[in-house]
Amino acid sequence: MFATRIIQRHCFRILSSLLQSNPHKMLHQKQVSSSVMQPSTSSEPFPLLNSPFNGWHRSLSTCKGRSVRSKVERRMKKESGKTSKEIRRAKKIKKRLMTNEQRLIYSLKRAKKKVALLLQKLKKYELPELPSPGHDPELLTPEQLQAYKRIGFRNKNYVPVGVCGVFGGVVQNMHLHWKFHETVQVCCDNFPKERIKEMATMLARLSGGIVVNVHNAKTIIMFCGRNYWQPKNLIPINTLTKRKALFKARFEQALESQKLNIKKIEQEL
Repeated sequence: MFATRIIQRHCFRILSSLLQSNPHKMLHQKQVSSSVMQPSTSSEPFPLLNSPFNGWHRSLSTCKGRSVRSKVERRMKKESGKTSKEIRRAKKIKKRLMTNEQRLIYSLKRAKKKVALLLQKLKKYELPELPSPGHDPELLTPEQLQAYKRIGFRNKNYVPVGVCGVFGGVVQNMHLHWKFHETVQVCCDNFPKERIKEMATMLARLSGGIVVNVHNAKTIIMFCGRNYWQPKNLIPINTLTKRKALFKARFEQALESQKLNIKKIEQEL
């Protein structure tokens, strides 16, 4: 009994000293604790604990632990009516119910849309029209052409042209080869004959060289010229980068395949 009385007196002294030091703070704490313990008498169904006057922080989650964002998304989906899964399922069912003619018409419309999109994308990779560089090639006799052709096959130094086609890097490599050799072989595999002739004229215009021979519609032998001097900028201004040339080649390939697909569908119809 004596020990409990001593403890009670000690606690009472501590409380009295705290009240004397800062009575306003203690009163505020009591008010907050009473407001938390007592049930809210306001008309609102969910009392706002995040009001700036109470000093509370409201969390962005519901009573079940789900975020408010997920709740809003679900409500939006219900209001919109159909989810992306349901739309896909409906499209699949429509395709199954179609006849052969309807399917062909649907695929033709889709192919035409793809062609329009690809043409729109290819417009980005069109180069601006600049004044063409003055290309005045030297006139070589047939004997000289034959001699340079033999030199070209004997040297065996070559520049490969891949899927990207002709871009700035190909012309740069040609100039680097011409630093040590008079001729260079440009290997163009997996290209049609008409395309290789166009590439030969383009390389001659961009590099300032002379086309000696096109062998087996695969290799182009280029001669630098007797009065050749290496330019400061090895890459011409009006050319694409390797990345852009690759994207352009992909889009062109896709365009050709879509055009063939359209022809096939039209024949079937």
